[in-house]
Amino acid sequence: MIEKLLTKYDLVLEEAELFVPEFPEDAMSVMKRYTKMVKNICNKKPVFYVIGEKKDFKEKYKKRDPILLVQSPFGFYWQILGAWDKEMLLLSEL
Repeated sequence: MIEKLLTKYDLVLEEAELFVPEFPEDAMSVMKRYTKMVKNICNKKPVFYVIGEKKDFKEKYKKRDPILLVQSPFGFYWQILGAWDKEMLLLSEL
């Protein structure tokens, strides 16, 4: 479903590091809580990803609103942690 969404809307899936300084406060809070939970369960650090427009990964210091995902520590599953603004409309397709 993720691959279909990426193709349909010409989006990309990348690791979240570039976006971290610009995430909304609620996204940062969710990431911190999720990291703590995963560390307590399996002593691993989660890897966060975002789905966004290609240009969002090239432009720095500009407001960007991606879909925030994380890989499950229990298998190759994706968990959606949040989406903001227009990207919220795309969640129904995942």
